[in-house]
Amino acid sequence: MKNLNLEIKRDAKQIDIKIAGEMITMAALDLKRSLPEIIERNKLIRVDMTKVAQMDLTGLNALMMTKVKANKSGSDVIIIANDTNPIHRLLHLTKFHGQFTIIPPNYLN
Repeated sequence: MKNLNLEIKRDAKQIDIKIAGEMITMAALDLKRSLPEIIERNKLIRVDMTKVAQMDLTGLNALMMTKVKANKSGSDVIIIANDTNPIHRLLHLTKFHGQFTIIPPNYLN
């Protein structure tokens, strides 16, 4: 995925996904195809977006599709993002706030 890096770690209870770069247009479409394939039954999915510099509606749609598939399989998605992350602006503009649990990076320490 050009201008977008994806790192995945799994253990018995959760899947950690780190996304870095630009979640826009073509890279976000690739992400939209690959993220739902990562979902496993009854696991917590933590998506670390602290290194996402840009995001458009295609990127948000990739996350929404992942959340829908995760919920159907008994899993949940948590987004890790700071207050200046582009996801906050998009969630506000689309009136989708409340669709994701978003925690700050320092919450995990």
